Amino acid sequence: MARRIVSTTATGIYDALVRPTRFVMADHESLEQSLLGAVDQLGHLGAIFLTNLLAYAIPLTLAGLGTVPETLSTPTWFAALFAPTTVDVAGAWRFTLRFAQNCLYLTGATVATFAAFHAGVLVTRSSTGVLPSLHTVIYSTSAYLAGIFSFVMYLDTTPGVSTAAALVRWIQLRFVYGVLDAFGSDFVLAAWSRPGANPPVGLTTKEQVLLAGLVVAGSYYVYSLYLGSRINHRTDRTTAAMTVVMVLATPLLFVLGSLLAVTTL
Repeated sequence: MARRIVSTTATGIYDALVRPTRFVMADHESLEQSLLGAVDQLGHLGAIFLTNLLAYAIPLTLAGLGTVPETLSTPTWFAALFAPTTVDVAGAWRFTLRFAQNCLYLTGATVATFAAFHAGVLVTRSSTGVLPSLHTVIYSTSAYLAGIFSFVMYLDTTPGVSTAAALVRWIQLRFVYGVLDAFGSDFVLAAWSRPGANPPVGLTTKEQVLLAGLVVAGSYYVYSLYLGSRINHRTDRTTAAMTVVMVLATPLLFVLGSLLAVTTL
């Protein structure tokens, strides 16, 4: 059993890096089975996502990634769970919150990606069902999007890579304020003012490598969604590209939704 798990994991990693087409390809014979077969496939996909989610969140949490105030009080019910032990209850509570935070980031992004991706194939009238979309999104997000998040969180929390972190933040803020400007809004973010006209410069070799890794992970993510549309929904190139555009538009919709919520509530 252990050998099979190791072999399957190694094959999955190899496919994700070298054969993304095979990595995101759904088994259409399994997807076209009876309702019982569909439920079985749904359970299988859920298990894969949960496994990959834990593989993503646990190492990040053990590395101390995740933003939790050091002065955060520990709930009484949580402290009672460790009352008979010598465990650092406050530390365990902060670890739990960081773990939940890391899980929620990827889970929320997966839900948003699925909604946008499946909406894309529905709008273009090319959908072959929910399960092919779910298969595509679970595999692409649990591998490539998790990689993107890992790079970004590492940049945000690791000393010595502040210039790269500032560059990523500069790009994000330019996008956000660009959207606000396009809609004629003078809204200013509470935590971040308008970025300068020029990006941060002076990247070290390590920072350049990290940013290159971030770009590669992003490219794999976009390409895997394109392949998922082409292979799992049997779309043409134009339709697949439109589906990817729908997914890439989610940050724009998020900014507009946040602006609407802030200005109307």
